[in-house]
Amino acid sequence: PLAYVEWFTPFQVVDPITGMNVVTPSTRSHRRYATVIPVTDIVCSCHLILNWGRVMNRRTVSSTALETHNKFYVNPYL
Repeated sequence: PLAYVEWFTPFQVVDPITGMNVVTPSTRSHRRYATVIPVTDIVCSCHLILNWGRVMNRRTVSSTALETHNKFYVNPYL
């Protein structure tokens, strides 16, 4: 079995308010970087939380949130 994986930047910034790491989508040639890998290569999953910034966009829907947002928190509690 294979898995489609969208890659994100390594941990570099910790949000001072939440204490969570902030990641952004990894890119190649200005396009989001994704690959197909064997599921046996997956060590663990992660839970991303939208970083809304100062204003929350109420039009955001869960099915497109990964495409429409550029900053995410990594939930360390799951």
